[in-house]
Amino acid sequence: MNIIGKYIILMVFIICLVGLGSLIAILGPNKCVRKSCIRKANFIRNCMNLEINPCDDFYKFSCDNFSKVVAYRKGGVASVLDHINYDISEVLQRLTTNPLQVTDDRILKIVKKIYQPCLDTTLISLQSVQPLWDAVWLVGGFPVVDGDQWKESDFELGHFEHKSRKNGFESQHIFRSFIREDSKDPSKFSIYIIPPKHPHLPGKEIVTEPYTEKIHKHYDSFIVRMMFLLLNHDDYEQNPVLRDTKLRFEKELGETTIFKLDLNKHQKAYWAEQDPIDIYNPMTIERIQNEFPYVEWKEFFRRMLPKSMKIPNEIIVVGSSYFKSITDLMLKTSKRTIANFLIVENCLEASLFLPKQYFATYNKFTTQIGIPNVKRSQVCDQILQTTLKGALSSLFLQTYVFTAGSQPILNEIAIGMKENMKKNIDSLEWMDEKTKEEAILKLKNVRFALSLSDDEIHELQDSEGRARYFEDLCLGRQVSHVLPSYFCVNKYLLNKNWELLSRKPTVFDKDIDVFSKGISYDQKKNSLIAVYGVLKYPAFDGIWPMYMNYGGIGSVLGTAFANGFDISGSNYNYMGFKSKWWTAETENLYSHQCECFEKEYETYARNLTRLTLLKWDSTEVSKQVSKFEGVNLAYQAYRKFLQTRFLKEQSLPGFENFTAEQLFFISHANIDCGYYSTKKLQSVLTKGNDIIYEYRVTGSLQNLQEFSEAFECKRGTKMNPEKKCKFLF
Repeated sequence: MNIIGKYIILMVFIICLVGLGSLIAILGPNKCVRKSCIRKANFIRNCMNLEINPCDDFYKFSCDNFSKVVAYRKGGVASVLDHINYDISEVLQRLTTNPLQVTDDRILKIVKKIYQPCLDTTLISLQSVQPLWDAVWLVGGFPVVDGDQWKESDFELGHFEHKSRKNGFESQHIFRSFIREDSKDPSKFSIYIIPPKHPHLPGKEIVTEPYTEKIHKHYDSFIVRMMFLLLNHDDYEQNPVLRDTKLRFEKELGETTIFKLDLNKHQKAYWAEQDPIDIYNPMTIERIQNEFPYVEWKEFFRRMLPKSMKIPNEIIVVGSSYFKSITDLMLKTSKRTIANFLIVENCLEASLFLPKQYFATYNKFTTQIGIPNVKRSQVCDQILQTTLKGALSSLFLQTYVFTAGSQPILNEIAIGMKENMKKNIDSLEWMDEKTKEEAILKLKNVRFALSLSDDEIHELQDSEGRARYFEDLCLGRQVSHVLPSYFCVNKYLLNKNWELLSRKPTVFDKDIDVFSKGISYDQKKNSLIAVYGVLKYPAFDGIWPMYMNYGGIGSVLGTAFANGFDISGSNYNYMGFKSKWWTAETENLYSHQCECFEKEYETYARNLTRLTLLKWDSTEVSKQVSKFEGVNLAYQAYRKFLQTRFLKEQSLPGFENFTAEQLFFISHANIDCGYYSTKKLQSVLTKGNDIIYEYRVTGSLQNLQEFSEAFECKRGTKMNPEKKCKFLF
């Protein structure tokens, strides 16, 4: 067959496909009658008040009955995304608190055996602190308690760190070390050492800024009291026999506080700056030892790795400036003080799992220095969400159904926004040419991803894979004792991590998150991240007509996207490094551009609160202006999407009289439907540190000409004012 014949056959084939598609469209329903569409249509309709003219008040038109539809309230606030979070919490609650059953999955039994005793304050009150002291002695003892029996010659930081972690403490107060995917070469895994950052367990960080003399005094008293409690001497203040011991404790533990403060200054200085050239430094063991001589690094890595494993030629050092900066501090501080500091930190970590008197002592101190108290439920939740997140996520995904194939749809929305953003940046009046060049460079490097891929979801849902990963995890006989269980899980996961140089990684080795809500812009990664939990009714479904997804989740995505290029994003460059890439001229023009939205919102807030004095920080308010940008960017992307379609989108049941454009804006309003208690509303409006749900809808749409055209709002109405603010992008 010649080329012309093949070409004719191809054209006939294409024509047939188009014809078939047209026939299906003609014969098929002109509205979406799938269950998920009907459910979404009912949710939207139940939130609406159709008696209100959309041009008079579009928020009330779309959301007036929302508070009757969504019963969930937390802190005086409710929203559509909170509704999803509530559903997730309900599933987790059932998973973790239902009575233990013989038929339960083995890993579910382990989760329950850790979580339920953790909440049982009666059971915990009957337990001793002996497991903590057993672990302390295995690590090498406690200088302040052991007195002269503790020998400095027996202490080496790397050896201590190894024993501390191998016995179940999280530890890592001076340096962190683990194995993870190499950030420069994803095909391999590497050993990392990195400065400590933020604690995982609630309340563990108790040195605050500014660190006043009063806080210092309270902290010293708290540490001394906690140590005596752990030694069963709660009468130490009145007991004359303990007077000398008390004085020694106060002296030595006071020295640990000073060391802690100095160390924290170095840690905070590094994380505040994060030099771009200091986030990936491959070094040999010899070089590490020479530059950071306060740890026997070779021995540390030899002990941490499985016996059959050789130490790699290079270790990745993140934050070499931090490790250099603490050298003088480490070398001038006595080993006794360093050991006391490390054991105190380990004891504080463990105190959250001990009986009421220890927990109460901890919370008494946090009250004295103005930090919110830690609830036991927070601690128990955090144990699961940090130590057994993979197991819990896997069990959760077998119960909670998400829409499959979501990634392509969200990718399409994100790509549409990215393409439109380039055109928008080119025409911006408030951004000078130099800043535009930097913005385009940043835009080119923006990445978008779900927190989990579809492949990772399937791997998490594989019960056999989960069983294989945790097959050697055994809590032992003391399953009703919280602290040994916590130690046991930590030890198991530590060993799994340090095996990664010699085995194939699984999804359970990753820091996964299926429980959070919403979409965010990670400035340090220059990435849009959609947490998997958001892909759920009533926020998203791939089956819905695209005006629903573009108007709803697309608007949320657009708001997050704008954060990368507004005043917040101006502090991070295209590589995610902290760097001011705006010129002074651009910053001034941006502030001027924001003034219109700020004045509108201020007038609205005053009218609603009847207050003339609002405690607003103009800087904070200007950061919130990008919340108006979401719908603008999403609508531009949706218009581009419509240009690629041959056929008209289906309508929703009961909304046949609305156009696709109108339903886009209704979907946008619906995702921002919210509820505030009177007290919470007053607080938000008077402080100006957020934009309430109502004004996110009203403030954005009354300034968007396309909205006025879609609903044919006459000029001069509330939703189509004579004067409109100009969008940033």
